[in-house]
Amino acid sequence: MNTRNCVVRRAQLEDLTTVDDVIIGSANCQIFAGLYPNIFQPEYRKTGYIWGVYVEPSYRRQGIAKQLTSIAVKYLKAITCTQVVLNASPAGKPVYSNLGFSEGNQMVL
Repeated sequence: MNTRNCVVRRAQLEDLTTVDDVIIGSANCQIFAGLYPNIFQPEYRKTGYIWGVYVEPSYRRQGIAKQLTSIAVKYLKAITCTQVVLNASPAGKPVYSNLGFSEGNQMVL
């Protein structure tokens, strides 16, 4: 599985995600590997999944989560994902909607 922790891209994110060498935010993204019928060609079923977007409470509402998510989206598009999916918390929905994600509720049993 191709997993990418966006904090690893230190040159791009160090000023954004660290304060006094303490990590204050992170995001993860990977290629989603399941639930595809084999009738679709691989280039039409390459979905990126963003998860674990987190910013320490005292640093929230400063645009950090939005920037982290944007970087994850750019990375997934760079590896030719045709779609990006995430599951938003109620607090995160406005951040993701602002970035162009469609609003909806995924139901899981």
